[in-house]
Amino acid sequence: MEKLQVRNPLYPLISLIASMIVFVIGILFSQDIAIFYLLLALTLIYALFGYVRPLSKILPVFILISIIIGFGSFITSRDFLVGVQTSGRIILLAYSSVLMIALPPINLTRNLVQLNFPKVLTLGMLATIRFVPVLINETIQIKEAMSSRGVKFSWFNIKCIYRAFLVPFLMRIINMSDILAISIETRGFTLSSNQSSVYKQVKITKRDIFFSIMLISSLLGVTILWIN
Repeated sequence: MEKLQVRNPLYPLISLIASMIVFVIGILFSQDIAIFYLLLALTLIYALFGYVRPLSKILPVFILISIIIGFGSFITSRDFLVGVQTSGRIILLAYSSVLMIALPPINLTRNLVQLNFPKVLTLGMLATIRFVPVLINETIQIKEAMSSRGVKFSWFNIKCIYRAFLVPFLMRIINMSDILAISIETRGFTLSSNQSSVYKQVKITKRDIFFSIMLISSLLGVTILWIN
């Protein structure tokens, strides 16, 4: 996921709101040719603001999925337009999620802390995001331990998954959660105190405002074309 992040991301809340707006508006256009005008406009905006690399990384995967699901819709409905519309919705999901995928998670957490969101939300989000790579690494280590002991891992072997993989994985999660709780308490984190500081302030810039204006203008333009 870090490889998909951009060097100069947009303001976190703008990225979050823009992603939701693009998805909602796109769903409204999904039954019309206007959705492809929307995708074209989004491509130009993303290219202008440096989101070409993450979009180019995730778009081929979504295009492949859209072709498979769209073909299935065409087979079941016997309507080519239905297949195209289904494919368009899948591709729209890639366009609506690229802003959040390319956003460093710590920026969103800092932004929520600055806006005095509840610590239960910000601390839980930070812990979840930070421990995803740790859990992936634990999965790899358990598989390597199984291989060194001559146990062949297979997702189709329920007994192997339960005894050789799932049990040690759950034990590792429990141990890490205890260590994390103790670590948080020793560093003075409390949910009762609302006062907290942010090491690096996340501020809205002229670039973020310009992006918002361009996005809103594009959505309005596509809406006008759709109505006419």
